[in-house]
Amino acid sequence: MLRNDMKPILQALLLTVLSALDSFAQTLDVSQPDYSTTNDLSRSGESGQTFTCTKSATLKGVRLYVEGEGRNSTSPYGSEFIVSLHKVVDGKIQNPPITSGSVTKEAIQFRVPVQIDVYFDQPHIQYSGDVLAFTILGTSGGGDNGWNEYGMIRGDVYTQGSQFYGYSDDGSITPSDNDFAFSTIIENRLILAPEELSIEHTGNNQLSISLPNSAPGRIYVLQGSTDLSTWTDQSSKTGTGEALTWSRTADNPKEFFRVRNE
Repeated sequence: MLRNDMKPILQALLLTVLSALDSFAQTLDVSQPDYSTTNDLSRSGESGQTFTCTKSATLKGVRLYVEGEGRNSTSPYGSEFIVSLHKVVDGKIQNPPITSGSVTKEAIQFRVPVQIDVYFDQPHIQYSGDVLAFTILGTSGGGDNGWNEYGMIRGDVYTQGSQFYGYSDDGSITPSDNDFAFSTIIENRLILAPEELSIEHTGNNQLSISLPNSAPGRIYVLQGSTDLSTWTDQSSKTGTGEALTWSRTADNPKEFFRVRNE
């Protein structure tokens, strides 16, 4: 049998963690699209590019410039490939990868670089200042089966990361003098898995409402409603990377709560 003072608490439901609707647009974060040459990858699966995120957002994929190579235009050319995303800690590539995405070779042209957007199977939540890397693995076999070359620019023009042709067993890389022509594809929101708010009755008609996780620097607004139609901002807090807690008077016998982030 539930106590009467528990009934309003059970009415307090999290619907979802919402982002502002006008921030949903897909855009680019890191962008170095220029290339002066194309190169193949000497260590497929271990060659790639490090980069530094400039925004807290949802990283959805990587844009590359790719051309197919083969013995000639009538033989197989180009290669299917997989792009994997890694964390970088103290200059070292971390394994296993965070996520990955694959590309078939239908869009690849013979010796003509084309823009290809590679989307990850699972988007990744990035934060401003994070250092990440992508690596590329060709899967068609190379040689008579075809291979790819990737747009690059000489002179290390991108200063917040570096192209590399491989890494050691401990993840250490040797930066090259090139950079990939690449961009990172993001959505200007953090796509977080829906989480239930933790609701606790603390006595004296007071509620303690907690969100289990928060992104550092992100603004979270607690909203209340009595009819699930009209929502009113209650108060806001800045994310710390840990749980956030709001104190609230239980004013109504039936009230709902949700949190949106900006």
